[in-house]
Amino acid sequence: MFLLQQRISDRIVPHLAGIRLSLNELNEILRKHFAAAGHCCVAKMLVASVAEAVQAVDAAG
Repeated sequence: MFLLQQRISDRIVPHLAGIRLSLNELNEILRKHFAAAGHCCVAKMLVASVAEAVQAVDAAG
């Protein structure tokens, strides 16, 4: 997992956090993220990979 909090010259720099998540944990974080953003039907949301999770967040804008 990477943290995206550090800024250098007004750019976000990924920082390796050394934390590993299971796919179930990743899905739970995604559900919480989308619920906090006001999306509906988040209980049904399920991704099969990290790449899919990144695409879902990117597509939601």
